[in-house]
Amino acid sequence: MAPSAWPVALEAAIDTVDAALAVFEGPPCTAGTPPGGRDELKALAEAHKQQAAKAALLTSGGGGEAAAGGALRLVESSCVAVTSYAHGFTSGAGPSLAAGLRGAVGAVVGATKELMRALNGGDANELRRLVGRVWGACDELAASPLDNRALLFRRLADAMGGVKSAAKELDELVDASRAALGAEGEGPGSERTSPSASPARTSAAAAAAAAAAEEAGAGAGAGSDGEDEDEGGSEGSASGESDPDDFTDMGTLSAAELRTASAAQALLAAAQGVLRAVSRPLLEGPAVSSEHCLDDWESMVWHGGKLRSAVEALVAGLYPPHDDLPELRGDAEAVASTLELMGAEMPDAYASEAVAAALEAAQRAVDVAEGRMKDALERAARRTSGAGVGASG
Repeated sequence: MAPSAWPVALEAAIDTVDAALAVFEGPPCTAGTPPGGRDELKALAEAHKQQAAKAALLTSGGGGEAAAGGALRLVESSCVAVTSYAHGFTSGAGPSLAAGLRGAVGAVVGATKELMRALNGGDANELRRLVGRVWGACDELAASPLDNRALLFRRLADAMGGVKSAAKELDELVDASRAALGAEGEGPGSERTSPSASPARTSAAAAAAAAAAEEAGAGAGAGSDGEDEDEGGSEGSASGESDPDDFTDMGTLSAAELRTASAAQALLAAAQGVLRAVSRPLLEGPAVSSEHCLDDWESMVWHGGKLRSAVEALVAGLYPPHDDLPELRGDAEAVASTLELMGAEMPDAYASEAVAAALEAAQRAVDVAEGRMKDALERAARRTSGAGVGASG
């Protein structure tokens, strides 16, 4: 290949893999699910991994544009093969599955394009790093959910993970605050032990902001080619790995604030009960398709995402000081109302007698927890109002 031909060849190869990915922006596959299923997808992903490694090996020792051109054709061909095959799984896919497939394939294409650009004159260490990115994206694609039920269940599991993580963070704050109150021998009306007037919110606040940003950019994210994707985190959830000692610097809850936080703990426990009650029937029930409850479960999963955001916002607002009671009340109401909607929208085809009983019990727990939360916030509001009157007098 003539030296001047490399830029043209590179651009053509990138255009080809982009065109293969662009098929995901159009209508779903009409030929039915690929007969080879996941096994064939894994085989094609593995073949692309090997071609990427071979391309790097061919070019890392030099060889010029001739070697780069041959390597370019290897990865272009295997990338198009795995991308085209994966599109077959969009047959009968709902919005969530289609977006999930598009994102996983986009990550493969994005990593492949980076490798392509480095084939001509790329540093050996850089090539190894880029091959690693291709391998990681291929492994993620091979393990991705390939049907509606599996993808929707994963989305509900993600919501459960976010709620559990936020609940763990709240538990740590409550435990640290109780320990501090016990050490100081403070009574019910005492103030918090830390002198900090406005401590920073921790991971729940960051998670709430990240969730809002993710929701706002969901459409754009689904349409990216994966070049900037960082799959490992999945979503900006609270890490669940907070160090209890960190609460010393942030300030702990006063006895009055602790009552509100304890009520919130019950609400988050009830939220986990509802998520378990709605998730199990999806996993154990009939397959989900465009002809069978797909829209119902898509709505359920959407509510699951809203629940996670509401829970993270609630926990973020519970860090001291509780200086915005109306916002706390709104966050608690958002959690409770979302849980009620999730229970009410359970598809009849999945609502067996046992499922109905589990949902009813879960909703009772939500109602009790919401009542406790309202009572705690009303008491806090009266206390704040009384303090204001006393100060003015």
